[in-house]
Amino acid sequence: MRYSQLVRLIDEADQAIVNNTTKILVRREFAPRYNISSEYKLTMINPIYRSEIPTEAVMTTGFYIPNSANIHYIDDDGVGNLRLFYLDANQNKVIVNAKIGSVIYETGTVVVRNLVISSMADASFEFIMRPEAYDVVPAYNQIVQVDREHLTVDVVNDPTAAGSNQAGKNYVFTSIRQI
Repeated sequence: MRYSQLVRLIDEADQAIVNNTTKILVRREFAPRYNISSEYKLTMINPIYRSEIPTEAVMTTGFYIPNSANIHYIDDDGVGNLRLFYLDANQNKVIVNAKIGSVIYETGTVVVRNLVISSMADASFEFIMRPEAYDVVPAYNQIVQVDREHLTVDVVNDPTAAGSNQAGKNYVFTSIRQI
């Protein structure tokens, strides 16, 4: 999937669209293995964004583990470790296992080891990755698709494009670093 082609398709969908800022996340669904220590491995060949601080470049949907009523998740720590955590009552991360697996950002390889899932909190068990580049290249018989379920559109009025004499005065810039 070429980012420039996707953005062009969005821009050409309606003449009222004068610009778009498109955020790409790569999702991969796994069939969870319940009540057994399991390994989950993803090799997507696309490099994963790395900032060397925890920015959730890799994250999962929620699930339960044995002997806990909390919904657990996995994310990365920015330096190659995957962490098992839950959110406390104040929405702070409580790390349960700081090294449940590893991520090799350069090759897009994610490995979770010895994870026991007792049930799912969400409809499916998915890994969500923020790619280093927005061109997503499939490999190993993978298919890239845009899932309408995960597609969101926020419409913003742009006085600059509409020819307002106030154009540019209060323009709101969208940071690509937070995408």
